[in-house]
Amino acid sequence: MLTRRARKKEEVGNEGAMAFYEITVRGTLGPRVIAALGDHPVEAQESITILRDEFGAAGLDDILARIRDFRLELLDVRVVAA
Repeated sequence: MLTRRARKKEEVGNEGAMAFYEITVRGTLGPRVIAALGDHPVEAQESITILRDEFGAAGLDDILARIRDFRLELLDVRVVAA
């Protein structure tokens, strides 16, 4: 059984395993929120916004934490390519 610290080290070590994700949130995001989420390609549709980019485990955790911090409604996280 790994300790919490050992698990965290293992996750950081797996950062090299990148995958391409689509992250969908409800609503159309303004330029400030988009900028705060980072430099990721964004597509605004009728009532949703889709972020598409390549992330490792830590990067995905970071963007999901930012979405949560902005209290955005997360609709979907999908791996579209590894």
